[in-house]
Amino acid sequence: MTTAGQMGWHRLRNGKLLSTAAGQFDVMLTVDQNLRHQQNLTNLPLAVIVEHALDIFVREIYGTHRKQVLRLIISEGPRFPALAEFYYREVLAHILKAVRARLARAVERGEIAGDELVRFPQLLGAPGIVAIVWSGLFDRFEPLDVRAMMRAYFDRLFGPRSPP
Repeated sequence: MTTAGQMGWHRLRNGKLLSTAAGQFDVMLTVDQNLRHQQNLTNLPLAVIVEHALDIFVREIYGTHRKQVLRLIISEGPRFPALAEFYYREVLAHILKAVRARLARAVERGEIAGDELVRFPQLLGAPGIVAIVWSGLFDRFEPLDVRAMMRAYFDRLFGPRSPP
């Protein structure tokens, strides 16, 4: 692991720091909670965006009451199709559109091979669904380390990341 200060980047700020790091690292970790509001993330390498998204899932969904909301939609959506339709229309459709566009750019740039993720972007969210279902059914028997599972999934998609 290397810090911005160790790289001699202590004077770089915001977009310049981000673009410099993106050109030299496969993954960047940040404590900046406002990063998504400050930068155009679409130009970053796909691996950086996906890792950030996985971290957001663990922290902002799995680690909060939002997990129960998703579990409710999963379990009750078939009985209440209007609930499933609302969630799809208001949340998932927007996410899928943005993710497909970014995945298509990643294919064009050679960041990922093949178009499977473009055709099936749901694969990116699959471990999250597994984690939510597992926590509701089996966590008391065999707790799941969701962060470690997400790391393993990330490594399967992009290859293991090692510090520069």
